[in-house]
Amino acid sequence: MVQSAQKPDKAPQMIYGAIEGHDARILAARARVLMATDRIVLHIATDDARISTLKELLAFFAPDVKVIDFPAWDCLPYDRVSPNGEIVARRVAALTTLLEWEEEKQRYPRIVLTTVNAVSQRVMPKSVLKNSSFCIQKSQRLNVENLGQFLVCNGYTRTETVREAGEYAMRGGIIDLYPPGYAEPLRIDLFGDEIESVRAFDPLTQRTHADVKSIMLRPVTEFFLNAESIDRFRSGYREIFGVVQGGDPLYEAVSEGRRYNGMDHWQPLFFETMDTLFEYAPGASIIFDAHGLQSHDDRMAQIHDFYQARKTLENAEGSKKKKSQDVSLFGAAYHPLPVARLYMEPAEWQTRIAECEIFSPFGAPGQEEKAVRKARDFSDIRALPGGDLMGEVRKHVVSLSVQDKKILIACYSEGSRERLKG
Repeated sequence: MVQSAQKPDKAPQMIYGAIEGHDARILAARARVLMATDRIVLHIATDDARISTLKELLAFFAPDVKVIDFPAWDCLPYDRVSPNGEIVARRVAALTTLLEWEEEKQRYPRIVLTTVNAVSQRVMPKSVLKNSSFCIQKSQRLNVENLGQFLVCNGYTRTETVREAGEYAMRGGIIDLYPPGYAEPLRIDLFGDEIESVRAFDPLTQRTHADVKSIMLRPVTEFFLNAESIDRFRSGYREIFGVVQGGDPLYEAVSEGRRYNGMDHWQPLFFETMDTLFEYAPGASIIFDAHGLQSHDDRMAQIHDFYQARKTLENAEGSKKKKSQDVSLFGAAYHPLPVARLYMEPAEWQTRIAECEIFSPFGAPGQEEKAVRKARDFSDIRALPGGDLMGEVRKHVVSLSVQDKKILIACYSEGSRERLKG
């Protein structure tokens, strides 16, 4: 039985008896209860493995519940490489789905699965994503130039053959797109500038098979490279790091409207403000894994360590530049953004989780613990010579009894007639 106990001083509530496997049923039950008030469940897991397990369990126990996951970047804080494009597309698709949930009138149980790493990081503003869309409908006219500009500014990659999310191809009057959030890529057939048909197609065979009435294109990256965002980045970069001297490849790439590997770690400079996942899920019921809060503290300590390491290296490279004009003595400049620009500060974090709940696999204080043991699989018996030993033992069962809620089986072996109990 699941029980909650409120601790004093506004401490998080504990949801007792939430052993692994049963926790998915608890989440589903909570989502069904919140459906009446049009609220959702936001579960913060310790890592991606837990998300994967919970998704499988929810699909089995609660097929009526809509579940989306919001993953964390797969790169280290203050890294020189960008997160995987597929992960970024999944993140944007999840944020887009949350916006759609907010506008839907139909009510149904909903759960968002995320991790401590993902929820502690700031995301693109909700207002910006809401206005960053491109609608395509059958029988309407399409400005191909405007579509191409939207795709380039919002992170789509042009290829010869579209196979993965975030790719597009233009071949005369045929345009292939693979927007994030769609199960398959889509093919647009034009007759002049009129959309004659929109059909889904298999990325392996490239054969179309299903009509689609409309497409809502969303970004596949978490920032844009349009004129406005580029100007904002340039001014913000100079304001934080001072006058930019020659040899800063990041600044040069953004100024030219080119994508640069690792530029995601300066994402806040492309926007006036940043939001968090909590803005996209207002009023959500927040539930942590058993060690979720401790995992967050460990994560933030790690982030500060990476930031300090970058600052130390930045200062060392600055000293080298003063002593020598030989650019071969130091690598590309790396100016890290302050931690507060990329991640939630402690005060803000505490405010966000003020009324959270935490799963606990243990029973409530004062209750008798019920021992749960793994059932014997008899692998040791099966490994013994003599074939199906258990089958032979079953032939000589002489009695069954129940003692202290345990089933006792009494039997005799053929050889020794020695009584066995198990």
